[in-house]
Amino acid sequence: MSEPGWYRDPSGQLRWWDGQRWGNAIPWAVGATQPAFATAAPDRGNQRRPVLKVVIIALAVLVGIAVTGIVATGFVRAGTDSPRSVTQRFVDEFLTAEECTDRVIKIGNEDTTETFRGGQLMDCDQLSFAPNPPGFAMTVESVTQSGGNKATATVRVSTAYLEDNGEYRIYLRQIDGRWLINSVQQMSRGADVL
Repeated sequence: MSEPGWYRDPSGQLRWWDGQRWGNAIPWAVGATQPAFATAAPDRGNQRRPVLKVVIIALAVLVGIAVTGIVATGFVRAGTDSPRSVTQRFVDEFLTAEECTDRVIKIGNEDTTETFRGGQLMDCDQLSFAPNPPGFAMTVESVTQSGGNKATATVRVSTAYLEDNGEYRIYLRQIDGRWLINSVQQMSRGADVL
């Protein structure tokens, strides 16, 4: 309804539309011609083109920002993961988990080698979880890199119960530029740790 003319307004009354606003005149009060206040309708085609251009430009900018964010996030993760950060994430979000969640499965599948997973992807049916004992903590004590693409982390487990304390070694491999957990080995348990 961009063209001037007689139209029904939102209330259903027949009124003059000047192309931008409703007039006060009704057809039987003024006659069948347009009211005196009406002006020539502006060319709205030229006004729509800039709006369309702005919308297209805005969408292009948003898509560009999204793509840049996705690419940058991938580079940041690949570029900043060190053997220590991968070990810490694995300890904090996988080994200490008390229940199976999407995040646990994601860490288990993305931060481990196929060797660690037995050649298949993990799911909640393959894993078992239990509440951690009182005073439970896992601490990454050291991470040593060797041979360029291998690293070994020492992780200390401590609880309120002496028999549950222990030390683990986590072996990592760098594959395609990413550090991954390759195996976990319990080194000592109980009184041997103190």
